[in-house]
Amino acid sequence: MRFETLVIVDVVGRPASYSSAAEPAWKAAVREAFTRTGPGPWAERFSVLVGFRTPEARNANEVWDLDNLIKPTLDAMEGV
Repeated sequence: MRFETLVIVDVVGRPASYSSAAEPAWKAAVREAFTRTGPGPWAERFSVLVGFRTPEARNANEVWDLDNLIKPTLDAMEGV
């Protein structure tokens, strides 16, 4: 028998790109949101659907590149 569970985790904060100065704060927000929600750790395989609601860029250098947004988000989910 296969069970499917949907867990929605809403991370409040400004997303940060990989290797940016804001990356540690974003990872901390992701970890805190998962801790608050309480999922995992899971011993089985699972999938992740990530959606970003990105704010307007503060300047011309702030570009929302999904590859660079997803990496720190998934890295912060270690242990889930």
